[in-house]
Amino acid sequence: MKAIEINGRMTVSALKDDFKTQTGGTLRVKDGGRKADESATLASIRKDSDNKGGAFALDPEMTVGDFKAKMLSDYGLKVEVGTPDDWVSVPDGITLGQLRELPKNAVKAQLEALIKNELNLEDKKEANNTMTTDSKDTLPFSGDYKDGLPVVNIDFVSMD
Repeated sequence: MKAIEINGRMTVSALKDDFKTQTGGTLRVKDGGRKADESATLASIRKDSDNKGGAFALDPEMTVGDFKAKMLSDYGLKVEVGTPDDWVSVPDGITLGQLRELPKNAVKAQLEALIKNELNLEDKKEANNTMTTDSKDTLPFSGDYKDGLPVVNIDFVSMD
């Protein structure tokens, strides 16, 4: 992901387009409690006149919650992030790198489940790797391969 160049003369529409291009997600810029006018400049809707522009480096590992907080603190802009099809707001635990992969017409419960599954995904990968490694030592591997897979000899015992 590339950095987004933010300045006071930039329009809301231009910022949203840049965000969509870089992340695949939909950016919702707020003016107070309502949606900002697409043609409004960022300087006209900022919360604090001391906020300056500059490059905002988008990190794929940055969560949506951190992104929103940084936009408010560094640029005085209140934003929300929506799914690529703008169906629903994205929970704060989703990363910017995951936005492009979110399913269409997703509901909040699916996105929350995605966050929980991501936390357990590494544990599952580790368990699978451990099981694969241990199984090589304990299974009766004949040393032969068929269609790229190891051949395992299994002896069956009759239970009469």
